[in-house]
Order: sequence, then structure tokens, then C-alpha cells
Amino acid sequence: MRKRILALILCVAIACTLFPASVFAARFETDVAFAVEGGTLYFSEATGTITEFDGTATSVVIPNKIEDVVVLKIGQSAFEGQTQLTSVTIPETVTVIEMNAFAGCTSLASIELPEALLEIKADAFAQCSALTEVIIPDGVTAIYAAAFRECSSLAKVSIPDSVTLMENTIFSKCHALTDVELPNGLTTISEYMFLACSNLKSVTIPSSVTSILEGAFAYCGSLTDIYYGGTRAQWDQIDIDMEYSNAVLSATIHCTDSAPEVPDTPDTPDTPDTPDTPDTPEVPDTPNTPDTPETPETPETPAAPTNPFTDVKSSDYFCTPVLWAVGKNITNGMSATSFAPNANCTRGQIVTFLWRACGSPEPTSTKNNFKDVKAGEYYYKAVLWAVENGITTGLSATSFGPNATCTRGQVATFLWRSQGEPAPTSTNNPFSDVKTSDYYFKAVLWAVENNVTQGMGGGKFAPNASCTRGQIVTFLYRAIA
Repeated sequence: MRKRILALILCVAIACTLFPASVFAARFETDVAFAVEGGTLYFSEATGTITEFDGTATSVVIPNKIEDVVVLKIGQSAFEGQTQLTSVTIPETVTVIEMNAFAGCTSLASIELPEALLEIKADAFAQCSALTEVIIPDGVTAIYAAAFRECSSLAKVSIPDSVTLMENTIFSKCHALTDVELPNGLTTISEYMFLACSNLKSVTIPSSVTSILEGAFAYCGSLTDIYYGGTRAQWDQIDIDMEYSNAVLSATIHCTDSAPEVPDTPDTPDTPDTPDTPDTPEVPDTPNTPDTPETPETPETPAAPTNPFTDVKSSDYFCTPVLWAVGKNITNGMSATSFAPNANCTRGQIVTFLWRACGSPEPTSTKNNFKDVKAGEYYYKAVLWAVENGITTGLSATSFGPNATCTRGQVATFLWRSQGEPAPTSTNNPFSDVKTSDYYFKAVLWAVENNVTQGMGGGKFAPNASCTRGQIVTFLYRAIA
């Protein structure tokens, strides 16, 4: 009984973490309405943030001041899903472009970023499929996860040396990208940064890079040349994760001192190819997986025998949860052979996982106020069901934000709130990145005490880290399986 109660609580909590009105930027009654040609901008005078655009304009000019208050930020999901938008003029005063600010603006062909810009947050320009060129201004220090993912027409990117942080999947599925020069000062090429950039031919990597993480260049089948800014000896010291590293290992490495030795590099690829061989015959087993939900009393049946995913190993903490989730038809992975456990989980994905985990109940109404949730989308029924059951009201009255990601701090906070905000039994805080003044402080302590979730190791909880697909299915598995 206790486990079922926890399962229900976690179901509600996972959905709620996606929709924290107190955390996400969204339009409030106190925001100022500012008329522009073809629509209305909503502006928070308190934070200097454009919180929402409501209109049909194809071109929007944002002023540098509204009501004599300087515009500093483009807020989360402010222009998300404005598919008619072809151009936006951002004022030179803007320093931050928040999460999902322009996500899904599929007609946005060009964008001029302001010189004062410091940060580009997660999914800021995700799925801007008409965008062809991005010049990131000098002064930007951080580009967060999936900022330009699935910009399928993006052919040119200029990244200044001021950028020292580049998170995972930033340029994933940017199929038009052919060459990239990474900034001097960058130390880590993050997970799946260039995932499935199918036409990427050359990459320039500075000598400051010390590690190339899992899948950084996965499925970059056209990659032939890597231009490295250091010596061959320095290149050999780089910590390269061997998962999905075929493209790196088979490319010609052009070092500053070892050009004659470069041709020897392609001899290495046979090593990473080996794991692919046993996975190939398992792919046909995938159609059998949906049969598992007919026997819920044995949720772990799919475990060892049928693992179609080459990116899910038996030693991974999320292996059993992933196979369980597939067996229960909660998810089928990103492809027949890829689950992408380290990819950020979007609001659309999570609410769908939740809906399926609860039996995929039919929504009782077709009422839908969200402009960014269309009939036919995989998450359509899940969103309607979640709204009518009071699980979420969206980011605003008209925006659900299906492509937005959620954080660990938000997950802990909304699970804690769903339990009535119980006080943790101890004030002992093992995490250096969780402060007493943080909104999630008590929630994190309570969640850890109750084994709902644990830290990331090294005395860190990583409250601002995005929840990954592997983490989400693990939370579900621990509560429901």
C-alpha cells in the first residue's frame, strides 16, 4: 500500500515539477502590456523581462525600454511556438535569453544577437528549423543544453572565445552544419553536443579541451577532419569517452606538430565498432516489447534478454528502469537502438510518460487553450488529461511549453509540496550547492531523507541540472515497479 501511495505521489510530483509557476518566467497580472505592430509584448518591470508575445506579426521589434525600464531579458517561452515569426529585433540591452525563448519558431530565418548578451539558456532556439546562421557575440560566457537543437537549416555558427561553458546536445540534429570552430578556453565537449549532425565534416578543437564526453560526435558520419590546437602528445592526453566515438577515432587528427603521423589514426576505429555487432540482431526484438504490459505482475521481464539500446549498458543505474519502461509501453526510446538516457527530458515527454504510467486514460474533454499543443502531437492527450486532472495549468493561459526542460530542484520542490510541505526531520545539509535561502532547500532535504532521490555525488545535488530521460524513468521505476 505504501508503495502504491508513493507511486501516485511521484506521478503527480513529476508532472508538477514541469510547471512551477513560481520558477518559470510567465506572464503575470502585474506585467505591462506594450503594443507592437501585429501583437502585444508583455513586460515585467520588476525584472526587466519580456515575458510573452501574443500576436500574429511576422516581424517584431523589441524596444530597449518599456515604461522607462530597460529590457534586460527575453523570458522563458516568451516567443515559443510563434511559427509565423520570421524576424525579431532584440535590443542591445538584453543580457540573457531564457529557456525556450524562441523554441519552435520554425519560420525564424535570422537573428541578430545583442552585444551585451551573456547567456543563452537551454532550448532557447530549439527547433528553429529555418535559422541558417548564428553569430554569438563576444561576451557570451555560457550556452546551455540544447540551445540550438534541431535547427536543421543551421549552416554557420560563430562562437567567440569568451564562451567557456557549453552544455549537452547544443547542436544536436543540425543537419546543415558542415564545420565548427570551438572557442579557446573551452575545457569540455559535452555529451551529444553534435549528435546526428550528419553533414559535419570538420571541427576545430582548441588545446584547452581536456575531455570529450559520451556521444559528443555520435552519428556524425561525415566527420573526416579534426583540427587540434595542440601537439600530438597533448591530444593523446585528452580523456575521450569511448561510447559512440567512432567518428572521432576515424577522423584525421591535424595536430600542430604531427602531421606525418595523422594517417595512422584511422586504424583505431575497429575497437568502438565491436559493441555494435551484438546489438544488431536484437533490433528485430523491439516489436515484441509492447507485449510486456499484458503481464504487469512481472515488470522486470524485459531486463537482460532484450535490450535493443546500444546506449544502455547493463552496468548503468538506469538499465533496468529503461527496459521496464519500454516493457510497460511508457516509452519506446528515441529510435530502435537509441534511448538517449543523458538527453534532457522535455515537458511533453514527461507528461506523456506520466500519462502512460497511469494507464493512458482518455481525457474527458477536448478543450485546449494551449497554442503550442496541437492535435496529432504525441503529447496531445497527455496534456489535456493532465490539465483536467489539475496536474498542471501550463506556463501561461495559452502556453504549455512542451519542449521546455525541468530541473532536479523543481522535481524535489513539487514532490515536497504535494506532500503538504513536511519539515525535514534534520537540518543537516550534505550539499554545498543547496543553500538555506534556496526555494528548494527544505524540499531537497526531505526528498533525500525519504529516498525519493539522492545527490549527484561529491557533495553536490545539482538542483539546476536538467532532468534526463534516464533519471525520469528511474524515478518512475523506483515508485511503481
